[in-house]
Amino acid sequence: MEDSHKLILLEVRDKSSQTLTNMAQQALKDAHSSLADPQEPIQGQDALLLGQVNQQVAKQFAEGLLGGFNVLLGQTNGDSATPEYSGLSLMHGDELESSIALEGMIAHARNCDITEYLR
Repeated sequence: MEDSHKLILLEVRDKSSQTLTNMAQQALKDAHSSLADPQEPIQGQDALLLGQVNQQVAKQFAEGLLGGFNVLLGQTNGDSATPEYSGLSLMHGDELESSIALEGMIAHARNCDITEYLR
């Protein structure tokens, strides 16, 4: 890649990283405010933990974005730029296992009677 192209890509990387990270942080704030109960605002330790989680998510977002640009610039190999999502979860392990088992039972019950529905 030519030096002039790299310089342009670096400028785009820096500006887009800053802009998109700010937008991600704002989206997190908006999501929390829309989900929060206006009668009981988040305070104290919960607010501190929420702020830390927001910062961690924004940091991982920015690192992933920069990693993608680094791959384009040839500064790293593609494997090391792959984001790590193993720590993200909407459910705890036991809840996830229960949910998967329940979905399997529902699918099995639906499929057992499918011949009657097809007549």
